[in-house]
Amino acid sequence: MALYFDASQDKIKADFLDPLLTKFSPSHLPPEWWDEQIAAMRCPESTKAKIVNKVAHVLALQEIHDNKAREFAENPQSFAAHQQKQQENYVKEFRAAVEDEVVNKCLNGDRKDLGERWLPETFRWRD
Repeated sequence: MALYFDASQDKIKADFLDPLLTKFSPSHLPPEWWDEQIAAMRCPESTKAKIVNKVAHVLALQEIHDNKAREFAENPQSFAAHQQKQQENYVKEFRAAVEDEVVNKCLNGDRKDLGERWLPETFRWRD
């Protein structure tokens, strides 16, 4: 957003960027503030629309973050359960990535000759 204001870079940094980066989270800013900032921008309407969508996305993410933080503060066991679930998801995603790399790209691709010898029938590439 800061790229589109009609002011010096020092003024934008002092009045816009620094306060946003140090004193606020998106949920602390009223919707009117966002509307004023977008109205002050000198850019095409399509760019403004993209920024409005990004701001809405950030506000939604901030709300999710605030809800999770509140839940974890009220019930510490929920944080442990969340970490366990995240770890399980990471392991599952890693395994899927390794399987894709080994089975699909190597043994069914460049090294198909090895795949025909090493892979069980269920993993072989079907033409």
